[in-house]
Amino acid sequence: MPNCFARAGYRSKPEFFKEVGGAPAHLDWPNPKASQQTKKDVKAMKMLSEIIPPTDPVNQQFYDLVQKLLAFEPAQCIPVQDALQHPYFFGAGSGEV
Repeated sequence: MPNCFARAGYRSKPEFFKEVGGAPAHLDWPNPKASQQTKKDVKAMKMLSEIIPPTDPVNQQFYDLVQKLLAFEPAQCIPVQDALQHPYFFGAGSGEV
């Protein structure tokens, strides 16, 4: 988790973060307060590559685009203009989209 998110999360919900040397180091989850159903639901979540299997050129391009759109670190997230110019919209299989 990026430090900026850990600090913001620690300020609003300190019970979910562990401290190391006085600074929030990482998310403390699952903690004892998390319900069994919550833990079960999180474990059942699929990886993006399972939802969009990159088995052909169209899926590979789509997977790449979605991965860039969902980047956790805002500085790593693809800008809208770049997303609209992504090869998925113009590359292999563009006639199928």
